[in-house]
Amino acid sequence: IALQNPIISILPRAMISVSVFFIYKWAKRIFKNGKNNFVKKTLPLALAGGAGALTNAILLLGLATLLSGSTTFQGSQPLIYTIPTLILIGTIPETIVCSIIVPPVAQVINKVINKGEN
Repeated sequence: IALQNPIISILPRAMISVSVFFIYKWAKRIFKNGKNNFVKKTLPLALAGGAGALTNAILLLGLATLLSGSTTFQGSQPLIYTIPTLILIGTIPETIVCSIIVPPVAQVINKVINKGEN
């Protein structure tokens, strides 16, 4: 029921791009003098991918908790127990997977885009 609220269902997803953009730009600036391509190119992409997953999870769970007006999850489990479980089962693995998948996908997309410019 909480996801029917547009603030809870749309805002976290809209903020993913904002957080990814700023984390990527920050990480590129921090690691620009890296000794190899992993540090200069892959690490900023991995951090941005993880940041996107965390942004969605934190905002979604946080807004659902704050705006639901309930202290229980679907009328059964107290939120104090449900939120940590959701973080352990969903957020941590999602963040790890996004940090692994985003760099190669973004690098392929960049190659395709840059190839079209030649």
